[in-house]
Amino acid sequence: MSWSDPGLIVNALVAALLVAVIVHAVMLNRRLKSWRAEAGELERLIVTFNGAIQRAENALAGLKQGLREDGQTFDVAHKRAAALRDDLAYLVERGGSLADRLERAVRDGLAQQPAEADGASPAAAVAPAPAAREPAAKAAGPKTLVAPASARPVSDAEKRLKAALETMR
Repeated sequence: MSWSDPGLIVNALVAALLVAVIVHAVMLNRRLKSWRAEAGELERLIVTFNGAIQRAENALAGLKQGLREDGQTFDVAHKRAAALRDDLAYLVERGGSLADRLERAVRDGLAQQPAEADGASPAAAVAPAPAAREPAAKAAGPKTLVAPASARPVSDAEKRLKAALETMR
């Protein structure tokens, strides 16, 4: 048997190819084992990922519900705020007209001061004469529960208030 024999060369070539196939099969077997091991991990990863997706969907549903409730609460608060704004605008308008009336009354009072300087007292200009008040008071009968200032004792607080008002002048 020599190396030139064609049967021997073919057998050697088939044997070499068989060794290559066996080596390749062993390598494929190792890869399949590692892939199967990774497939288990991959399956666990998919299950974990699916659970995370479910939790995220539940959280989003909760957020949507919360946003709906917050939107309704905001609408109620907005309507209440709009009503308060309208009330405040009305009160400001009324306060402005009241301030205008007070300003006119003060101006009219200041305009009457020169007439008071001619001999009339400020109390006489503001209040009617005592004689004019007495018949109405007697006819109506006693309606006041507070005694006149001269009949009741003056408290310390009233004295301090009067002193403070006098120092302001």
